[in-house]
Amino acid sequence: MSDIPTVFPDCYVCGADNPAGLHVSFSRGPEGESRAEYVARAEHVGWPELIHGGLLFTLLDEAVAWAVMYAGHRGVTAKAEVRYRAPARVGMRLQ
Repeated sequence: MSDIPTVFPDCYVCGADNPAGLHVSFSRGPEGESRAEYVARAEHVGWPELIHGGLLFTLLDEAVAWAVMYAGHRGVTAKAEVRYRAPARVGMRLQ
């Protein structure tokens, strides 16, 4: 896994150097899973006080990408389907 980078400075989700980015830091959990925390911000709403579903999917997609990388692989999303169970509101701490 040494040839797989662990820092992506311009990434919209995890990049520290992207001024428009979310700046979410991912880490490897004890089972090899990816872990991160994001506090839902007002500038990411769709409906009033509800975080836009597209942004939530972006966070999920990034989490899967990091899990794949932690497993020693590379990949991109080819197909996805998501069913949200509850809305995410401004100020919620999502893990």
